[in-house]
Amino acid sequence: AAVGGGGAFISAQAQNTTNSTFVETLFRGNSAKGGETCLIDSSCNILGGAVYINNANTTFTDCDFYQNEAIAGSSSESTEGGAIYTSTDYLSERLHALNIVRGTFYGNSARSTSENGKSGGAGGALCSHGTPVILEDVIFDSNTVGDLSMLFYDYSSNGGAIYFDGRTRMEVMGGTFASNKAYGGGGGAIYATAFDDLFIEHASFYNNQAFSSY
Repeated sequence: AAVGGGGAFISAQAQNTTNSTFVETLFRGNSAKGGETCLIDSSCNILGGAVYINNANTTFTDCDFYQNEAIAGSSSESTEGGAIYTSTDYLSERLHALNIVRGTFYGNSARSTSENGKSGGAGGALCSHGTPVILEDVIFDSNTVGDLSMLFYDYSSNGGAIYFDGRTRMEVMGGTFASNKAYGGGGGAIYATAFDDLFIEHASFYNNQAFSSY
């Protein structure tokens, strides 16, 4: 079974409109951790070091996420969303969205600590599968997915700050992406794939890096 939501776990039925709101809330040092005993044929993903969200309309206003972690403990686990993981079941995206207004994501990570082999990761700060994401004046600073040792394994870690996929949209209005890193994959700041719409306006990107051994 997947592990997630070191600080908060939010889950609802896809056909319902469920609203969650966080205002001026600090998430610091939370973690979701896997173990060394996950079997290859098991679903052992580590989802959301601070917050796990499934099928919910969620808003964070003036909230900060500092040094939260999603940590895999075996090569068969993947880590998704060092701070926030959100997913929405197919065809219910009109009911659900992740809205983040202002706030800072600093030093969050999705990585592996396994001595027996590394695993892939997605979104050092935020990972979204199928959930519309709307960001307004949000800072992403020094978040990481993977680590230096990932460069020598055949696993991909993408999106130092954000990993986004699913047939939906992401809007980034203002904000800063600085010094985020992806080890062993792409998208030092943002990795977006298989989406409908991506809109970015008046945002700043600097010193973000993606490292690969290929």
